[in-house]
Amino acid sequence: MGRISRKRNKNQKVSIFRYVTKDTFDSYNWTLIENKQRFIGQVMTSKNPARSAEDIDSTALSYAEIKSLTTGDKRIKEKMDLDVQVNKLKLLKANHTSQLYYLQDKIAIQYPKMIKNNEQIIERLEQATAIVQQYPKQENDFSMTLQQRNFTEKKEAGEKILSFCKTITSTEQSLLIGSYRGFEMKLSFQGKYFEITLEQANNYRIELGEDALGNITRINNAIDNIPRLLEKQKEKLQQIYSEVEKTKIEIEKPFLQEEELKQKSKRLAELNVELDMEQPRNSTSQSQQNAEKTESKTEERQENQKNFDTIAEPKQQNEIESEVKKPSILTALHNFKPKENTTEIKKQREVVL
Repeated sequence: MGRISRKRNKNQKVSIFRYVTKDTFDSYNWTLIENKQRFIGQVMTSKNPARSAEDIDSTALSYAEIKSLTTGDKRIKEKMDLDVQVNKLKLLKANHTSQLYYLQDKIAIQYPKMIKNNEQIIERLEQATAIVQQYPKQENDFSMTLQQRNFTEKKEAGEKILSFCKTITSTEQSLLIGSYRGFEMKLSFQGKYFEITLEQANNYRIELGEDALGNITRINNAIDNIPRLLEKQKEKLQQIYSEVEKTKIEIEKPFLQEEELKQKSKRLAELNVELDMEQPRNSTSQSQQNAEKTESKTEERQENQKNFDTIAEPKQQNEIESEVKKPSILTALHNFKPKENTTEIKKQREVVL
């Protein structure tokens, strides 16, 4: 395959043949490739991938399993099938356990925070609703206070708000412009538009436009909408409580395929023991025999050494005494006098003459 999809391949069409022999090692190798392909497919498609995986290529069979495979032993096929099934069930169980931990965290941490946050929002919206009921909208009796000045005309008040917008030049600036129907109004710039925030109503934000009268209408509609916001927030809180109860029920559910996983894992362990039965026992007995032989040889050597030391002791003592009486090598060299080579000396004399 690697020599087909490469540069400088001048063949326009290539035929690829895959030969697989029945009851041979081919079936096992293709099973390994299948498992690897499934794992890679899960990672690439994000379909519940395992958190870790061993190198599938490094999976090896024992000599006993290879022997059984070459002889057409059906237990090898069963073992390979069980390997795939057990791994799949373990993955499902791992996902189930991970989901349980996630739900437990939601009950212990996330849901309490969500409930507390919603309760605070509901409390502020209830206070804002009380203000709305205290200051209802009056069609013929308009009154808005802007920068300590009271405006009774909607258009005039709207134009004053637009003038405030010209004084704000950055998103970091904000300006408390006044009050209307019991709510304090703060003006700010959001980059593309201006907005008014009602602080008593959980910082309820109202986007402004370019029309002066239209902005007054937007402010009135936003204030009238506060009771509906309160009802929606209460419904949201009830939904959270309902989710908490459903999550508690989900946590109590066990892994439905637990018994199947136990049975198949047990059968797989039995097959592994059957296929590897002879080699471990033989190797163990052989190692024990080798250890016993080594121990006996060690004892025999120790006994022979004792006998040898007993016999050699007097002889070694005599040799040491005789070596003490002998002259040293250095003394012998000092006393050594080489004999003269009379023939060589005679030739040298003749040359000189």
